[in-house]
Order: sequence, then structure tokens, then C-alpha cells
Amino acid sequence: MNANVPAFLRFRLPVYVWAALISVSSSFPLQVPPSLEIPFADKLAHAGIYFILGFLLARAIRNSLPAIIGGKQAFYASFVGFLYGALDEWHQSFVPLRHADFGDAVVDAIGAVVGAVVFIMLASNAKRGIYGCHKAI
Repeated sequence: MNANVPAFLRFRLPVYVWAALISVSSSFPLQVPPSLEIPFADKLAHAGIYFILGFLLARAIRNSLPAIIGGKQAFYASFVGFLYGALDEWHQSFVPLRHADFGDAVVDAIGAVVGAVVFIMLASNAKRGIYGCHKAI
């Protein structure tokens, strides 16, 4: 992506868009036909969705707040991802045919942590020139 694009558009806007997609998608009643149920599909979906959120949050923190480094970036991204997941579960308790599930909130948090840690690892490796890349993600 072009370096002339403002930092807000490159790093923070993707977080806001992804978070909005999460909120909008959890605002509709969910009905899964019994024939399409796959064991743990719900948990895998939550983990994947919040993996992306954690990854995007870590990316935004790394590029918007350079004074926060390494593990702190992953911690803050994970914490925000956890809070957002908990808020989303609470929000679902008000949506017809949906319910808040503590297990989903736990999986959301795990997904956010893994996403944030993966980003930090990739970004630190890219910065050191590992994988043939010499600039930060």
C-alpha cells in the first residue's frame, strides 16, 4: 500500500470496519438448520473472527503508537479484543434467537491473543529481515 495514504486509513480504519462487521453480523437472529450443524463450528468461527480482530488491533497499535513495543502491543491488542468480544456477547443477549455465551467470550479472547501474537511475531521478523522482507508490516 502507498506510504502516502494517511495512517488512519492504513492502520486504524481496518479495525473499525472489522469491528463494525462483527457488531452488525451479531445483530441478526441466527438460525442454523440442524442438517448443517458442524461440531464446534461456532467456536472455530469465533476464534477466526477474533484472530483477525487481534491481528488488526496489534497492527494498528504498532503503527499508531510506536512508543508501545513488543509484548505490550500484544497485551493491549488482546485486552481490547477481549473487551470487544465480551461486549459483543452481552449485545447478543438482547438479540432474538441469540444468547450470550461465556464459552464464546473465552474463545473470542483466545482468538484475539493468538492474532495479536502472530502479528507481533511476523512484524518483528520482517523488521529484522527474516523471510526476505526488510520493512515492517
